[in-house]
Amino acid sequence: MRRRLASTRSYLMLALWGLAAACVVTASGIGHAVPGNAEPLRFFSYNVCGNKCKGGDFDDVKRIDSIVDAAVSPSWKADLVFLQEVCAGQFDAVLRRLAPSGFSGRFSASVEDNRAVCRGLPYGSAVFARRADGATETLDLTIGGEKDPVVAPCIRSRMNGSSMWACSVHLYWGDRELGLQEAKLLAEKTRAWRESGAAVVLGGDFNQLPGSSTLALFDGSQAPDNEPPPYIEAGPPGQDPTFNNKKIDYVFLDSRHFRKATGGVEELDEAVSDHRMLWGQTSWAPRQARLT
Repeated sequence: MRRRLASTRSYLMLALWGLAAACVVTASGIGHAVPGNAEPLRFFSYNVCGNKCKGGDFDDVKRIDSIVDAAVSPSWKADLVFLQEVCAGQFDAVLRRLAPSGFSGRFSASVEDNRAVCRGLPYGSAVFARRADGATETLDLTIGGEKDPVVAPCIRSRMNGSSMWACSVHLYWGDRELGLQEAKLLAEKTRAWRESGAAVVLGGDFNQLPGSSTLALFDGSQAPDNEPPPYIEAGPPGQDPTFNNKKIDYVFLDSRHFRKATGGVEELDEAVSDHRMLWGQTSWAPRQARLT
């Protein structure tokens, strides 16, 4: 891995070992207690520009190596991986290498049977999870008017005594209003999972800036003061651009199941993508808090 993330992960893991899994150490080095022996949830989201990017000399072997290394590095060991702009062949290659480490995956195509895209292979988004229980789903978020269908692959796993749905999100880039309507549909379709008691984690390229109405659906920034946000955001809100000088990639975690999340953004790897990898970790809420 690149030096910045590798060093941060090494520091995190050393601190965790030293505290015998009783404390989570944030990216800034500040520890806070977690319930019982619950392990932190680690994740990253990456728009890997797997089909075609403007400019640059992109290396598909390095792209796949970068994803796998970030997922299984001994100093990090991610539990969830969210990828966007992925070719089906890249998904298959990543899954083959992640499966021995306990990962399962789900790929959903937004483009199929187009020889100009991914050399004719399907193109879309993917999500990988450890401890998956076999349940997967693809959420159709297409409103109408998008150039291609907008879909979100989801996979269910079980961690810390809870069912958890994780979905990889790539909202439409060509029209902000369409993106907002897609986000409303995403919130609606995942609400049933949350109401059933399952945790929900949404990661991906939302194609919207901090403070937008789209993000307010998840971070609660436009909700009444006495109403808790449905999700918490990984990393400092509104900071660390993920594409050019803008932040458009996010991970949102169900606020009933998780406490404050920390994270950061990797330096741009111009051999892999035109986006930066967004990574983070969170601690689980006490079980009683999830039931109230």
